[in-house]
Order: sequence, then C-alpha cells, then structure tokens
Amino acid sequence: MKNMKIGSLLMVTIVSILTLSLVTDSSFSTISVYAVSNSSLTKFGLMPYKMCYGNPSPKMNWSNCYFFNARLNFASMAGANLSGAVFMHSTIKYTDLSGANLAGADLSNVDFSGTNLSGANLKGANLQNADFYHANLSGVDLQGANLKGAKFPSANFQNANLAGVNLSGGSAQVASFQDANLQNANLSDSRLSTADFSGADLRGVNFENADISWGSLAGANLIGANVGGLDYSDVDLSCIGHLICA
Repeated sequence: MKNMKIGSLLMVTIVSILTLSLVTDSSFSTISVYAVSNSSLTKFGLMPYKMCYGNPSPKMNWSNCYFFNARLNFASMAGANLSGAVFMHSTIKYTDLSGANLAGADLSNVDFSGTNLSGANLKGANLQNADFYHANLSGVDLQGANLKGAKFPSANFQNANLAGVNLSGGSAQVASFQDANLQNANLSDSRLSTADFSGADLRGVNFENADISWGSLAGANLIGANVGGLDYSDVDLSCIGHLICA
C-alpha cells in the first residue's frame, strides 16, 4: 500500500509538470516555456522529469527537451539548439529559427506557418503531418527526415538538401524547389501543382501518382526518376535525363 501511494504521488507530480508546461504573459517577447527533459536520470522506471525553462532567445539550448502545448509564435530563436527535442500539440508560427539545430527532433503535427528555418539542420527529424505554410526552408538539411503527410504550400526550399526524404502523400503546391537536392526522394502521391523544380537534382526521385501540373522542371535532372502515373500537364519540361523531357 505504501509503494502504491508513492507511485501515485510521483505520477501526479509528473502529470502536474506536463499540465503546467507553458507560462505566458501578454507580451510576445516574454514568453516562457517549461518542458520536461528526456535526457535526465530516470527514477523508479518512470518518465524523466528534469525541467527545461526560460524565454525563447537566439542560440539557446533546449536540446532533448519534451515540449507540451508550447506556443513559440513570433519568437526569435536563430541558431537555437533543439536537437532531439519532442514537441506535442505545439505551434511555432512566424518564428525565426534560421540556422537552428533540429536534428533528430520530433516535430510531427507542429504548425510552422510563416516560420524562417533557412539554413536549419533538420537531419533525421520527424515532420510527419507538420504544416509549413509559407515557411522559409531555403538551404535546410532534411536528409533522412520523415515528411510523410507534411504540408508545404508556398514554402521555399531553394538550395535545400532533401536527398532521400519521404514526402509521400504530402502537399507542396506553389512551393519552390529551385536548385534543391532531391536525389532518391519519395514524392509519390504528393500534391505539387505549380511547384517550381527548376534546376533541381531529381535523380532517382519517385514521382509515382504525384501531381506537378502547371509547375516547372526547367533544367532539372531526372535521370532514373519514376514518373508512373505522374500528372505533368502544362509543366515546363525543358529538363534532362528522362523521356518526358522536351
């Protein structure tokens, strides 16, 4: 009975920490986020509960932290270290994360609308079902990232590294992939109408059943690309390396 009481008390404490994971006031510049770290010592075989807290700021270190219901909107976090962080039920809209380290982070279902992620490291990140509407992803490194079901309407991927990414079933209408590296990426069943792939490296890309209508493949390299079922109506086909190229 004594052990059961101790266990119940620990669980209540942890649930309380998660519930009180966000403190804000009326000023965007003084947002304070509290999170549980997943790298601290685990006791009693339960979830780690070391707290990460502070005001969002450039180059801050929130690596391996667990965020619940965080609202990091309109924040300045350029160069921040968020590697290995886990976000649940969170939004990071119109925030400056340029040059940030998000490698291995779990960002599934996060809303990144309007956020600046230029030059960020997103290697191996889980971005499944995340929303990047009008986000700046120029120069980002997304190697090994999971983009399945993610939404990128009007996003900027110029000069980004998306080699081997999984964007199957996702959407990136009106997005720019100019000069991006998408070697061996999986874009099957994706909605990419009016997307600009000019100058992109599309060698080995899987475009099966995708829609790139009204877009551009000008100067793109499609050697070894799978275009079975691809809708490329009204597309600029001045590409190289494939039979569909003009």
